[in-house]
Amino acid sequence: MKLVTRSSPFEGCAPRALKTFAAPLASLRVRSTIFFAAKEQLFIAIIEKRETVHRAKLTQLANEFDGDEVDLSNLIFDSIANSIETDPFIAVMMQPGEMEHLARKIGPEQMAAHQQGDFEFFAALTADLQTRGYFKSASPNLITELSVLVFCTYMQKDLLPAQMFDTSVSHLRDLFQIKLVSTERS
Repeated sequence: MKLVTRSSPFEGCAPRALKTFAAPLASLRVRSTIFFAAKEQLFIAIIEKRETVHRAKLTQLANEFDGDEVDLSNLIFDSIANSIETDPFIAVMMQPGEMEHLARKIGPEQMAAHQQGDFEFFAALTADLQTRGYFKSASPNLITELSVLVFCTYMQKDLLPAQMFDTSVSHLRDLFQIKLVSTERS
Protein backbone atom coordinates (compact mmCIF):
# COMPACT_ATOMS: atom_id res chain seq x y z
CA MET A 1 0.00 0.00 0.00
CA LYS A 2 1.50 3.33 -1.05
CA LEU A 3 1.50 6.03 1.61
CA VAL A 4 1.84 9.73 0.79
CA THR A 5 1.95 12.95 2.75
CA ARG A 6 -1.01 15.28 2.20
CA SER A 7 -2.29 18.47 3.66
CA SER A 8 -5.55 16.73 4.55
CA PRO A 9 -6.56 13.05 4.69
CA PHE A 10 -9.94 14.03 3.30
CA GLU A 11 -8.72 15.97 0.29
CA GLY A 12 -11.12 15.22 -2.52
CA CYS A 13 -13.74 13.51 -0.32
CA ALA A 14 -17.34 14.47 -0.75
CA PRO A 15 -18.67 16.40 2.29
CA ARG A 16 -21.41 13.82 2.96
CA ALA A 17 -18.81 11.09 3.28
CA LEU A 18 -16.77 12.91 5.94
CA LYS A 19 -19.22 12.11 8.74
CA THR A 20 -19.09 8.47 7.75
CA PHE A 21 -15.29 8.41 7.94
CA ALA A 22 -14.95 10.36 11.18
CA ALA A 23 -16.01 7.95 13.93
CA PRO A 24 -13.88 4.87 13.11
CA LEU A 25 -10.76 6.92 12.33
CA ALA A 26 -10.01 7.33 16.01
CA SER A 27 -9.65 3.56 16.36
CA LEU A 28 -7.20 3.40 13.45
CA ARG A 29 -4.81 5.85 15.13
CA VAL A 30 -3.87 7.47 11.86
CA ARG A 31 -0.84 9.73 12.28
CA SER A 32 -1.50 13.27 11.16
CA THR A 33 1.45 13.28 8.75
CA ILE A 34 0.88 9.97 6.93
CA PHE A 35 -2.19 9.27 4.82
CA PHE A 36 -3.37 6.81 2.22
CA ALA A 37 -2.65 7.53 -1.42
CA ALA A 38 -6.36 7.66 -2.23
CA LYS A 39 -9.53 7.91 -0.17
CA GLU A 40 -10.59 4.53 -1.56
CA GLN A 41 -7.46 2.96 -0.02
CA LEU A 42 -8.40 4.47 3.33
CA PHE A 43 -11.96 3.27 2.92
CA ILE A 44 -10.95 -0.32 2.12
CA ALA A 45 -8.58 -0.30 5.12
CA ILE A 46 -11.46 0.80 7.35
CA ILE A 47 -13.76 -1.83 5.83
CA GLU A 48 -11.15 -4.52 6.49
CA LYS A 49 -10.77 -3.32 10.08
CA ARG A 50 -14.56 -3.43 10.51
CA GLU A 51 -14.73 -6.92 8.99
CA THR A 52 -12.15 -8.07 11.53
CA VAL A 53 -14.50 -6.94 14.28
CA HIS A 54 -17.51 -8.66 12.68
CA ARG A 55 -15.51 -11.85 12.13
CA ALA A 56 -14.33 -11.89 15.74
CA LYS A 57 -17.92 -11.56 16.95
CA LEU A 58 -19.11 -14.36 14.67
CA THR A 59 -16.20 -16.58 15.72
CA GLN A 60 -17.02 -15.97 19.39
CA LEU A 61 -20.70 -16.75 18.82
CA ALA A 62 -19.80 -19.95 16.96
CA ASN A 63 -17.28 -21.02 19.61
CA GLU A 64 -19.79 -20.50 22.40
CA PHE A 65 -22.62 -22.20 20.50
CA ASP A 66 -23.93 -25.49 21.80
CA GLY A 67 -27.09 -26.54 20.01
CA ASP A 68 -28.37 -28.05 16.81
CA GLU A 69 -27.32 -27.26 13.25
CA VAL A 70 -30.54 -25.44 12.36
CA ASP A 71 -30.00 -22.99 15.21
CA LEU A 72 -26.35 -22.60 14.25
CA SER A 73 -27.19 -21.86 10.61
CA ASN A 74 -29.71 -19.26 11.83
CA LEU A 75 -27.12 -17.75 14.16
CA ILE A 76 -24.60 -17.40 11.30
CA PHE A 77 -27.20 -15.95 8.94
CA ASP A 78 -28.44 -13.49 11.57
CA SER A 79 -24.89 -12.41 12.40
CA ILE A 80 -24.07 -11.77 8.74
CA ALA A 81 -27.35 -9.93 8.13
CA ASN A 82 -26.88 -7.85 11.28
CA SER A 83 -23.37 -6.84 10.20
CA ILE A 84 -24.70 -5.75 6.82
CA GLU A 85 -27.64 -3.87 8.33
CA THR A 86 -25.80 -2.04 11.11
CA ASP A 87 -22.28 -1.23 9.89
CA PRO A 88 -22.04 2.38 8.66
CA PHE A 89 -19.25 1.59 6.20
CA ILE A 90 -21.17 -1.25 4.64
CA ALA A 91 -24.06 1.22 4.36
CA VAL A 92 -21.82 3.49 2.28
CA MET A 93 -20.92 0.56 0.03
CA MET A 94 -24.62 -0.16 -0.44
CA GLN A 95 -25.22 3.22 -2.05
CA PRO A 96 -25.84 2.99 -5.82
CA GLY A 97 -22.57 2.91 -7.73
CA GLU A 98 -20.29 2.89 -4.66
CA MET A 99 -19.23 -0.76 -4.96
CA GLU A 100 -18.42 -0.36 -8.64
CA HIS A 101 -16.51 2.88 -7.93
CA LEU A 102 -14.50 1.25 -5.15
CA ALA A 103 -13.69 -1.79 -7.31
CA ARG A 104 -12.47 0.44 -10.14
CA LYS A 105 -10.37 2.64 -7.86
CA ILE A 106 -8.64 -0.07 -5.83
CA GLY A 107 -8.15 -2.37 -8.80
CA PRO A 108 -8.85 -6.04 -9.39
CA GLU A 109 -5.80 -7.29 -7.47
CA GLN A 110 -6.71 -5.55 -4.23
CA MET A 111 -10.39 -6.43 -4.65
CA ALA A 112 -9.44 -10.10 -5.15
CA ALA A 113 -7.17 -9.97 -2.09
CA HIS A 114 -10.00 -8.48 -0.04
CA GLN A 115 -12.42 -11.17 -1.21
CA GLN A 116 -9.83 -13.86 -0.51
CA GLY A 117 -9.93 -12.80 3.14
CA ASP A 118 -13.65 -13.62 3.20
CA PHE A 119 -13.05 -17.07 1.69
CA GLU A 120 -10.22 -17.81 4.13
CA PHE A 121 -12.21 -16.72 7.17
CA PHE A 122 -15.34 -18.71 6.32
CA ALA A 123 -13.31 -21.76 5.23
CA ALA A 124 -11.53 -21.76 8.60
CA LEU A 125 -14.84 -21.25 10.44
CA THR A 126 -16.44 -24.09 8.46
CA ALA A 127 -13.50 -26.40 9.16
CA ASP A 128 -13.67 -25.62 12.87
CA LEU A 129 -17.41 -26.22 12.97
CA GLN A 130 -17.00 -29.48 11.08
CA THR A 131 -14.51 -30.73 13.69
CA ARG A 132 -17.30 -30.12 16.22
CA GLY A 133 -19.76 -32.16 14.11
CA TYR A 134 -21.60 -29.30 12.39
CA PHE A 135 -22.16 -28.77 8.65
CA LYS A 136 -20.28 -31.96 7.76
CA SER A 137 -21.26 -31.90 4.10
CA ALA A 138 -20.61 -28.19 3.54
CA SER A 139 -17.81 -27.17 1.21
CA PRO A 140 -15.25 -24.72 2.64
CA ASN A 141 -16.61 -21.87 0.47
CA LEU A 142 -20.32 -22.47 1.01
CA ILE A 143 -20.87 -19.88 3.76
CA THR A 144 -18.97 -17.26 1.74
CA GLU A 145 -21.04 -18.03 -1.35
CA LEU A 146 -24.27 -17.81 0.63
CA SER A 147 -23.09 -14.57 2.24
CA VAL A 148 -22.62 -13.04 -1.21
CA LEU A 149 -26.30 -13.75 -1.89
CA VAL A 150 -27.26 -12.04 1.36
CA PHE A 151 -25.06 -9.03 0.58
CA CYS A 152 -26.45 -8.70 -2.95
CA THR A 153 -30.02 -8.92 -1.66
CA TYR A 154 -29.37 -6.17 0.88
CA MET A 155 -27.82 -4.06 -1.91
CA GLN A 156 -31.21 -4.19 -3.65
CA LYS A 157 -33.26 -3.38 -0.54
CA ASP A 158 -34.20 0.12 -1.66
CA LEU A 159 -35.36 -1.17 -5.04
CA LEU A 160 -37.73 -3.80 -3.66
CA PRO A 161 -41.09 -3.37 -1.95
CA ALA A 162 -40.63 -3.97 1.79
CA GLN A 163 -42.69 -7.16 1.82
CA MET A 164 -40.74 -8.61 -1.12
CA PHE A 165 -37.43 -7.77 0.54
CA ASP A 166 -38.51 -9.33 3.85
CA THR A 167 -39.73 -12.46 2.05
CA SER A 168 -36.47 -12.70 0.09
CA VAL A 169 -34.43 -12.44 3.29
CA SER A 170 -36.60 -15.13 4.88
CA HIS A 171 -35.98 -17.40 1.89
CA LEU A 172 -32.24 -16.76 2.15
CA ARG A 173 -32.35 -17.73 5.82
CA ASP A 174 -34.08 -20.96 4.80
CA LEU A 175 -31.46 -21.49 2.09
CA PHE A 176 -28.70 -21.29 4.72
CA GLN A 177 -30.42 -24.14 6.57
CA ILE A 178 -31.01 -26.22 3.45
CA LYS A 179 -27.43 -25.90 2.26
CA LEU A 180 -25.60 -26.08 5.59
CA VAL A 181 -27.53 -28.56 7.71
CA SER A 182 -26.32 -32.12 7.32
CA THR A 183 -28.81 -34.90 6.97
CA GLU A 184 -26.68 -37.01 9.31
CA ARG A 185 -24.78 -35.93 12.39
CA SER A 186 -22.26 -38.06 14.19
